Amino acid sequence: SADLKDLGEDLQDLRGFYDNQRSAWDRLRNELTRFESNETQLESDNQAGSALARLREIVKSPRPYALIAETGSLVDTVRAVNDGLVTAARPPVLAAIASSRLTVEEDLASSAIESSVGAGILARFDELATDVQSQSSIAHIEQARSIADHEVDSALAKIEAARNAAEHGKNPKPTPPAKAVASISARDVAGGKMLESKEDVESYLAKLRKALETADDGDRRGGL
Repeated sequence: SADLKDLGEDLQDLRGFYDNQRSAWDRLRNELTRFESNETQLESDNQAGSALARLREIVKSPRPYALIAETGSLVDTVRAVNDGLVTAARPPVLAAIASSRLTVEEDLASSAIESSVGAGILARFDELATDVQSQSSIAHIEQARSIADHEVDSALAKIEAARNAAEHGKNPKPTPPAKAVASISARDVAGGKMLESKEDVESYLAKLRKALETADDGDRRGGL
């Protein structure tokens, strides 16, 4: 019957797929995943855009077996454009990172920051440059430029803090000596006299204030 014939053909296709086409299929899926990070740029290119669209049609097909033979040249077309875009995106970003590193390096030369700390600060820019060299996503490559700008601000702040700390270490502000506490007896100020009237209280307070002010004018501070 027709159903048995179709089933036989399906089994034959599957056997041929696993025997001869599996590696090409896996390559197709892996490459499509890699191309996703730059799909906006690839779709803007006429040649790569049409090849990428065809690859997506094939990978979504319910019976792709007869179409897999097309994928090799299509993948090569998209990959060539993708590699060219990535290669072109790196140099301006690497130049920006190098410029940022030089800015920090020049400021480090006039600072008192420890050499090990300075080396650690500069190493961050070297790490960024290495990442750009190995990165295949154009968006991530461009992002490294912004990260380098942020690293400059962070590095200059650290250098300025180290410079200020060094200056304060050379010219520390003198700490004023603590004044000894002069003990003032409320009973002595009152002269042993009972405070019986408003005038007595005001006279007592005036004498007490004067005693405290006299103690504070010297090397001691007054305390009751």
